[in-house]
Amino acid sequence: MDRDIDDEFRQHREHFELLDDIVGRRQGRRVRNPSVFKRRLDPLSALSDTEFKSHYRVNKPTVLKLAEVLGLAPGNFRGRPLSAVQQVCVALNFYGGGHFTRVAGLCQGVSQKAAWWAIRRVTNKLCEMKDVFIVLPTDEEMAETANDLYARFGLPRFAWGIDCVVVKFTEAPRKIPEGTVKQNFWSRKMCYGLNVQIVGNHKRLILDIDANWFGSANDARIWKNSAVKTVIESQQGATPFLLAGDSAYPLSPFLITPYTTEEALNDPTKRRFNRKLSGLRTVVTENVFGVMKRRFPVLNMLRANRDNARKHVIAIACVHNICIRWDDEDPNGPPPPPTIPPDVDNAHHFTVDATRLAGLLTRDELRLAMDTRGRR
Repeated sequence: MDRDIDDEFRQHREHFELLDDIVGRRQGRRVRNPSVFKRRLDPLSALSDTEFKSHYRVNKPTVLKLAEVLGLAPGNFRGRPLSAVQQVCVALNFYGGGHFTRVAGLCQGVSQKAAWWAIRRVTNKLCEMKDVFIVLPTDEEMAETANDLYARFGLPRFAWGIDCVVVKFTEAPRKIPEGTVKQNFWSRKMCYGLNVQIVGNHKRLILDIDANWFGSANDARIWKNSAVKTVIESQQGATPFLLAGDSAYPLSPFLITPYTTEEALNDPTKRRFNRKLSGLRTVVTENVFGVMKRRFPVLNMLRANRDNARKHVIAIACVHNICIRWDDEDPNGPPPPPTIPPDVDNAHHFTVDATRLAGLLTRDELRLAMDTRGRR
């Protein structure tokens, strides 16, 4: 009897809600969306370990630890706020899916606005803690990198690699800084984007990142104005650790670049040096970009204004380092081994000054002292 009364009451309530929606639309009132808290997903219990990693690109212990480190727990439970774990999962789903915020919210059972706020909180918190997750190595860590790279490529003293990548926008960026125009973001890749510089090592850790430059900025210009340049060039001692770069960078005693095509044409040792340096750069920089874009496809095409796009890049770089330091393996598997194509001269020519002459001498010393064993 009571069940029949409950069913009849539920039917009447649904009819009244339907009538209220119809009258509200006719009167021009905004119809309130239904509450969504009842369909929120608890990803830790609802998904298996394999499904969880496929959706969020990291495993469950990493999410739990990251939620604790970021300190995202709500101060109170008024309005049924998202938990710290739910916020991290929404952001990771957005990074790993490369889709719109409404899709990230739908996957979690929350509204688009709630998803947007969660992504914003997590991204801002990761950017605030950038100096915790992205740090320059100690002397012991640099020595470890140099020994590993020497064993693999026969080139001594290399502890870093540097390179830039164009992170594309889907369209002309919005909310650009004052004093710039949209054409500043038009890159050599024939698209709008940011030119992001990273410094990496043999573990594919990002040691420094600069995402402040527009797409048309040259790699050498970014390096010249970067703070990490001062740090690397302030090393003391007769045999400082070296930075490997491509031919877009100016040669110096600290930054070693390949020989040009003309220089290596008639000298087999210079060609061998170029091949070894190319393989080394693939490990410390090129593979880093590939791993990040495979794990977090949102980097393939950014749908955000300039400031938010920059924050997304830095936040993903932080998560990339977290996964390496916390032994969270890439769901796509390890990257392919480095291929060593012949180096291509990009026609950037720099004036021959004292710095370049010193770099020429350092590079020649490395070429003559390199280990010639193996095929590389």
